[in-house]
Amino acid sequence: MHGTIYYESPFQVIYPENRPPKVEHALPVKSIPLLFDITILETMPIALGIYMQLLSGLKFD
Repeated sequence: MHGTIYYESPFQVIYPENRPPKVEHALPVKSIPLLFDITILETMPIALGIYMQLLSGLKFD
């Protein structure tokens, strides 16, 4: 990588020996309608944002 500058830390950094597993934080499908109902009752802009985040990437065959 050209032009990348790295600085050495003046502290004694202790790095973890292993990396945490890649865990997906999945929302149970049966709770999505309830989530939409609550957000529609409370705040419509948040409901629209949740809709766009959760369902914009889903493709149904």
